[in-house]
Amino acid sequence: MLKRSLFVIPILAILTTCGPADISESAGGITSAIVGGKAEYGYPAVGVLQFSNALCTGTLISPKIVLTAAHCVAVGHSGYFRMGYNPLYGQDDESRRFSYAVANPAYDKSAWVPELGYGGMTAHDVAVVILDKGIKDVTPIKYRTKPLYSSMKKDPVLFVGYGERTPGNNNSVGQKYSVKGSLDVITSQGFMNYVADRYHPQNTCEGDSGGPALYTDPQDGLEVVGTVSLGDQYCAQFGYNMRVDANAEWIADMVYKYDSSVNGVCGDGNCGANESHKTCPNDCAVVTPVCGNGKCESDIGENCQNCADDCGKCKPVCGNGACETAIGENCQNCTKDCGACLPVCGNGKCEHGETCKTCSRDCGKCLPVCGNGTCESGETCKSCAKDCGACLPVCGDGTCESGETCQTCAKDCGACLPVCGNGTCESGETCQTCAKDCGECKTVCGNGKCESGETCQTCASDCGNCKAVCGNKICESGESCLSCPGDCGVCKAVCGDKKCEKGENCQTCESDCGKCLPVCGNGNCETGETCSTCVKDCGKCVAPPKDSPSGGCSALGRSTGFNGIGLLLMLVMGGLVFLRKKRVGIR
Repeated sequence: MLKRSLFVIPILAILTTCGPADISESAGGITSAIVGGKAEYGYPAVGVLQFSNALCTGTLISPKIVLTAAHCVAVGHSGYFRMGYNPLYGQDDESRRFSYAVANPAYDKSAWVPELGYGGMTAHDVAVVILDKGIKDVTPIKYRTKPLYSSMKKDPVLFVGYGERTPGNNNSVGQKYSVKGSLDVITSQGFMNYVADRYHPQNTCEGDSGGPALYTDPQDGLEVVGTVSLGDQYCAQFGYNMRVDANAEWIADMVYKYDSSVNGVCGDGNCGANESHKTCPNDCAVVTPVCGNGKCESDIGENCQNCADDCGKCKPVCGNGACETAIGENCQNCTKDCGACLPVCGNGKCEHGETCKTCSRDCGKCLPVCGNGTCESGETCKSCAKDCGACLPVCGDGTCESGETCQTCAKDCGACLPVCGNGTCESGETCQTCAKDCGECKTVCGNGKCESGETCQTCASDCGNCKAVCGNKICESGESCLSCPGDCGVCKAVCGDKKCEKGENCQTCESDCGKCLPVCGNGNCETGETCSTCVKDCGKCVAPPKDSPSGGCSALGRSTGFNGIGLLLMLVMGGLVFLRKKRVGIR
């Protein structure tokens, strides 16, 4: 679960009634800080931002400008910026009031981070606080303007912040702590730092919001590369920090707008906020503490932790509100600072803070609690319906229970009665009793009933023989070529039936059609043809001698002259020939 674990820290009701001057006296109500870190006595430019009801961490980047997180200034734009190791208890080295703050307008509290593959993260979570009066006695820390290169992955950074070290221990509030981290995953807007040991976490937490991630560049020296933004709910897995270089242009505009003292000119002997040792070495010399020179240069980061030779060995002070684990302080020798020791699961003792849920090895397994919304081991639907739900009916127990029907459990509820019209042909239904479900009954040829779907054609035994219908193109029983030539075809001619039928003629059937009439022109002088009726077949007639008594005919019977009787005979014969041709079908 993502949490603005580095969010501003709410102050308890005891503080809400006090003015800003009373906050340091009542700081016991404030919560949160770095987890698993060390007391930090250096980096004086890092201080605590006190609002009317919350606190955050910030870094002085110019005499009047403090860099912090955008979600910090969302709670208010006025308060105090206090510097030092223990500023909330009246031991501040410097203190300034501020009445105005500006968040980056591009701030997005629910951004998608493609490099991580999920959303709900932050982007441009940076802001500046403008002090009413500048601080001249503390050197600001530069913020990085160069990009974070991929080669810097896994490089170490140092987080510095204020708040309580152990969640729930309000006595450890307001001291400056630091914890080591690294640039584990660099995204376009920020970078992740992961916790190596979640059981002994070293990480930023609530109240460190806006605090710096410090990096020592080989060329440019100490600089702020990030500001703390968010992390996991228990501050034991990871932190997500804004990249300062991704917001450098906006930060520079704010510094230029609200702090005119920083606009230095190279060569004027003053190292302005817009200058660096790289851009103007004459004005900005590299200042680093020299361990072993006999001077504890605390103003430039030297302390008992990084140089015991100059600053002496650090000594834990039980009761100062800081659990100084680096110098031997722990929950066993100083509960005031470090709080009560956490129980250890697996030591055979069910200690304070352990339960059957958090450590069953020491406290035993939890008994099920009916009504807690969880169906635990040992609970059933019978013993706890609230958690496990109502028991399902059991088919076969002899009781037709709620949820059982004749369809789901005939053993308990009995067989279902058929329902005509439900679309299912059930037991007891037939095509005769319920055609809606079982369909129409099929016809049975031969049962003596001419049923729907049967005809004289499909089942003559039930429906009788079909009556012949002339003209249906079927030669049915009772039809013949005589009664219905359209269905049965034309009857074949039968020679000798005294009928000259189609297909018969005088040549094929003289008995039905009679003798053929002579045909003039077929080359045969047939019976009935003469030289007078058919010259083509019988030749020209020869005239008889003038003294012949035959009256104009020769001995051969041929006419020797052409008179009216001969013309009449020729017309009669011609008519007979024409009728003969027509009868025998000659065309």
